[in-house]
Amino acid sequence: MEVIADPMRREILREVWNEEKSVGTLVDIFDVTQPAISFHLRVLREHDLVGLRKEGIYHYYQAFPDNFGALREYLESYWRDRLSRLKDQAELEARRERRRGK
Repeated sequence: MEVIADPMRREILREVWNEEKSVGTLVDIFDVTQPAISFHLRVLREHDLVGLRKEGIYHYYQAFPDNFGALREYLESYWRDRLSRLKDQAELEARRERRRGK
């Protein structure tokens, strides 16, 4: 899950989730250098999270939502665990409050 730990990569994924975008467009959106965007796109491609389409000298990227299965499972289990802990803590606090009120 380290691949999306970087905030820039998460933002790039949001940008290319529903429509493909060129590297130049992403450079303009994020106001960073082309090599920086290309680095993050390469990491995302290596993990098969985005695809590349070449048209002449232009490179277009789009997310592969179907390839997020393992990531989705990880995040869902993470949040299930966290929400369960939060629920347990809230119930414990409620019991403590009831005891204090007695």
